[in-house]
Amino acid sequence: MDLIQAICTHLEKSSTDASYTESQRESFETAFECLQSVLDETDGPAPSKEHELSKVWEQVVKPTKAKAKPAMSWDEFVDHIMKKGFFKNTSVGGRDYCERLEKAMKKYKLKFANADVPSLKKDLSAENKKRAEALKAEGNDLLKKQDLNGALKKYTSAVMIDNTNAIYFANRSVCQVKLGNTESAILDAKEATEINPKYIKGWNRLGSAYKAAGDNGQAIEAFQTVIDMSPPGSTNAQYCQKQIQDLQVAANPPASMPSMPAGMPDLGSLGGLAGLLGGNSGGLGELLKNPAMQKMAADLMSNPDSMAKMQGMMQNPGFMEQMGSMMGNPNMSNVMKDIGSMDPGSVAQMQQIMTDPVQRKELIGKVMMDPEIIAMKSDSDVGPLLERLQAEDMSAMSDLMGKPEAFSKMQSVIKKYLPSGV
Repeated sequence: MDLIQAICTHLEKSSTDASYTESQRESFETAFECLQSVLDETDGPAPSKEHELSKVWEQVVKPTKAKAKPAMSWDEFVDHIMKKGFFKNTSVGGRDYCERLEKAMKKYKLKFANADVPSLKKDLSAENKKRAEALKAEGNDLLKKQDLNGALKKYTSAVMIDNTNAIYFANRSVCQVKLGNTESAILDAKEATEINPKYIKGWNRLGSAYKAAGDNGQAIEAFQTVIDMSPPGSTNAQYCQKQIQDLQVAANPPASMPSMPAGMPDLGSLGGLAGLLGGNSGGLGELLKNPAMQKMAADLMSNPDSMAKMQGMMQNPGFMEQMGSMMGNPNMSNVMKDIGSMDPGSVAQMQQIMTDPVQRKELIGKVMMDPEIIAMKSDSDVGPLLERLQAEDMSAMSDLMGKPEAFSKMQSVIKKYLPSGV
């Protein structure tokens, strides 16, 4: 009876004392059950009413079993610990995130034993995977409409259903970059590459995320991985090679480049213009249609000093290499060197003729009737370009630069018909 009384005292105390854990209370209850079994098999005197186990159960144990509402719901608890940085450096919904979530649930259950909690086990049934794919498709549609926050939520919902699909994380990384959340973008892209190391777009997204964050070294490594995994000359390889070149130039700009003459666009502006024109796609002919380039030509023709400076720059190998890179045409270097070797008066005269519609048409007409040019028209590769040039499509000159022998011959013929005779 003394033992029953002692256990009863512990139970009474545990109903008001928070120092007793749920596990300890269960131990007390188990002890009561064991004692009840002993008493049921004993022929000795029955316990007093005060010590009847059924009475103790009714008065002490049963009331504590009533379900108490927790101080905060599971969702509120997760939101609380997230704000505290519990999930820092994890991709939301990713594997590390889920491991931490499981630890958080254990703590929550200890603190709020009777609270309702969801199951953290992933159900990767065919039906649920279909739901996740539908959410991804909705996210893609919203991304196309530039509804970045909406797309972000859809991708996250897809991740919460199926966090084994690298595409969901890679797509969400795109949203994060556009929203300026570079840290989250990197984590999402890294999660994609860890889930599927052979997923090329995941590495591409990682490079873009690092680039947006200003981590050029890591960005170059990610883009190089894409190149190593892609077929030579593929779109992915070419794109990432261009990204690497841009990052390397940004990290190591040319030590000393000659300054442009007064009134002319600087190299940075020219490089941006060439980029907007898409490198080779616009061609030199398109570049020369730009008002800034036309103004530069006008300044050159009206200012002999500027022309002399420009020719000096053309004879600088470093300058010409950069010009060729910016214009997307490696042959540009050789072409500009040829121009640099001409006397300023001849260059100015050529520019004046090419910018005057009447004089340009007359010159092109003479050039196209030259025996050397007529002979070149029989070449299946060169002929179409000459036809475009005859129709005054000056972008054909840029394409003709890709054929050094033909372009060199074209230059010599043009010089023959300049009024100066050079």
